[in-house]
Amino acid sequence: MLKERTKIKIALFSNVTGDIAFITRYSDLGINSQTLRHPFYRTNSFANFLGELLVIQNLSMFCEKVMGAGSNYDALVKAHAHKNFGLRTQGADLLLFQFHVSLVHKLLNEAITQEISDEIAKVTLTCPKRIKRSEEKYKYQFIF
Repeated sequence: MLKERTKIKIALFSNVTGDIAFITRYSDLGINSQTLRHPFYRTNSFANFLGELLVIQNLSMFCEKVMGAGSNYDALVKAHAHKNFGLRTQGADLLLFQFHVSLVHKLLNEAITQEISDEIAKVTLTCPKRIKRSEEKYKYQFIF
């Protein structure tokens, strides 16, 4: 159904409320208007799943937009928490998703945590080998 990276366009980023809206085409998702008539496609579950997947695929684009110059990103993230995506059709071939900037913050932190975990997993920890005193490379002689 979805390509590795589905094309989206950020339609709105509010520096006041922290709301972000983006659009994508039905054709880029592999669906059509007939498919969207099924009741499943009108549920929060579908909107949340597909919306979060698209944000994850395009996380760097959202990060650049919300952390750019003039953004009060810190205050917006702390002011509200993302709960659900808004989803509606726009025109003949567009879906419009809306969510709060705090989701970008959450997903970015998860990605950083995963990167750190992956790097730590690559590190091999070894304990020093125990050496008996009789096998020591250097022997000390005490002269009195």
